[in-house]
Amino acid sequence: MGSIIKQIVDAIVYFVSGTYKGDDGDNTLTAVGFAVWGDGAHMYGGNDTIYAASLKLDVYDTWGHLYIYGAAGFMTVDKSGWGNMSVAGLAGAMDLQHTGRSGNIDFKGAAASNYIYRRGDSGNISFKGAGISN
Repeated sequence: MGSIIKQIVDAIVYFVSGTYKGDDGDNTLTAVGFAVWGDGAHMYGGNDTIYAASLKLDVYDTWGHLYIYGAAGFMTVDKSGWGNMSVAGLAGAMDLQHTGRSGNIDFKGAAASNYIYRRGDSGNISFKGAGISN
């Protein structure tokens, strides 16, 4: 019960402020908002999940697996540690960057503009989708 209440409070705080601060646990965030302000969603470590319906979605993650489902007008994801990044959804413009030592990027969806960047010792990019500028 406490976990559900925390998720509701986190969603309300994100809606109002455009900012979420996770921890090294397995975090789940419902990121709904029309604001273009805020510091974005800092997920940190752990296996994290985001359900998005937001005008602007900025996500920062370190280690662990990251799953993002939903839509955003502008979506930027910056993963700096090991683990996979999986994004399924729609965006006007999407910027996915994974600079961690290992892990894959798996994208399924569509965006008018897609920028997907993978740098590190090992990892692949899987793109199943559409875009005007890729």
